Amino acid sequence: MRCVRASAVVAACLLTVAVAASATASSPDAIFVTKAAEAGARTVEIAKVGAAKAAATGVKAFAQQMALDHRALASELLSLARSAGVRLPPAPLAPVPQDVAARVGPAFDQAFLALMLKEHDALISLFEGESRDGRDADVKEWAAKQLPALREHLVKARALASRHS
Repeated sequence: MRCVRASAVVAACLLTVAVAASATASSPDAIFVTKAAEAGARTVEIAKVGAAKAAATGVKAFAQQMALDHRALASELLSLARSAGVRLPPAPLAPVPQDVAARVGPAFDQAFLALMLKEHDALISLFEGESRDGRDADVKEWAAKQLPALREHLVKARALASRHS
């Protein structure tokens, strides 16, 4: 119940940003913020499914931590978007891919971890690009500040994946 409420809060926060005044929606920094918000929401949804379906306690704990961490990241991103004047379009939450969601037991754990690896690789690439090439100093700094945690998530996902392959 708590996860559902927290997800609703994150979704409401993202929708609130959508009605904020927009600066230049096509600026590289605005594009980064939008992509980061979409990827973060997708990661939370994947993590929620992982927390509910994981067979191994370590995978379940990892999924729960990912949901918490990425909700916090979404909250910070909301504040950043507001201060940068970025208008985020309302986007439906992407469902977990059916080939992952349909699995059970250890097969689910493996597919979930593979998806977390893919998502975090993409997130790190996105955040590295912004921290290197961003034009808005606040957005650029925020992206750089998130990289250590994202890299740690990737390390944990890799370690779990190697144990559950």
